[in-house]
Amino acid sequence: MTTVSIRLSGREKDELRKYGKLSAVVREAIALYLATMRSKRAIQRLRELQQANGLRTSVETDARLIREDRDR
Repeated sequence: MTTVSIRLSGREKDELRKYGKLSAVVREAIALYLATMRSKRAIQRLRELQQANGLRTSVETDARLIREDRDR
């Protein structure tokens, strides 16, 4: 396992300790950050593909199509 060092002020340490063991809280924060970044990249890639292919639909169009499908 890789070791990562971070610098925290006393106030930051105290704040993080409110949520549990410091190492576990930092590990979870890093995991959440990485998941967020993967999601942002996926959404950005989807937007690029939609612009390139002209497949972009609006929320209103999607809602209309769902309603039409339910009414069948």
